[in-house]
Amino acid sequence: MITIIASISSIITAIIALFAVFIAYKQLEANKKQTAHTLYNGYLKLCFENPDLAEGLSKPPVRCQQYNKYCWFLSQAMFIFEQILLAVNNEKQWLVTIEDQLQKHKAHLKISSAATKDEWEPQFSELIKKVVNS
Repeated sequence: MITIIASISSIITAIIALFAVFIAYKQLEANKKQTAHTLYNGYLKLCFENPDLAEGLSKPPVRCQQYNKYCWFLSQAMFIFEQILLAVNNEKQWLVTIEDQLQKHKAHLKISSAATKDEWEPQFSELIKKVVNS
């Protein structure tokens, strides 16, 4: 009888442990999505504060304050995009969203040394190359 109770107790303990692992996994996934949303919201605020830069900017014949600001804007945006992809493990929805945003800056990405060097996470570097070569 004691053996049966001990066996049942072990089974119940194992079930509870599995349930706890499942809950922890779901919480981790929810945190990753929340992180991505928070990061993207930061990008949207950046765009709202700089609407003249958000749609991209062509390189002027002579470097100017506006273009310098644009270069920093895009660097910040690219950092945000990379962090989003790291948080969500390259979910297709986010890849499409980020690719769409990068398309707006394609002209600059083609000439940017920061974009063409492999300084980014591999998945993000591939996405940049895809945009530049499209």
